[in-house]
Amino acid sequence: MSTYDGTVVLPSNSRRPSPGSWISSWLLQRRHPDAFGCGVRVVEGAVAGESSRWRFRDSAIDRHASGEVIALNHGSKVSLRLRVGEPLDLRTRPNHVVLSAVEVTAGALVQISVPLGELATFGIDI
Repeated sequence: MSTYDGTVVLPSNSRRPSPGSWISSWLLQRRHPDAFGCGVRVVEGAVAGESSRWRFRDSAIDRHASGEVIALNHGSKVSLRLRVGEPLDLRTRPNHVVLSAVEVTAGALVQISVPLGELATFGIDI
């Protein structure tokens, strides 16, 4: 809103959005303490929410997953169940290592770009 002299007047609730509004939810979002920047791309097959192009998002490993399958929450809307293979000789970013994996739900071959400090999370020892 602006007045006749050109000054801008904001509504009284502009600094305190109403609870439950999209702006309130957006302001309350916090990065999970175990989150890390991770890239995923589909090499062969199809995975919902992913493509053949690298997509880097804040990701986290589901600590409650069991067995050889790792549950990776890639962003807020994509959850992948991965059987991780060996590191590849590829680089996407400095201090990142690319891992080959199979998304077990879809049966697709994917690559994961993981920071060096998170390799142990994926069960990889370098």
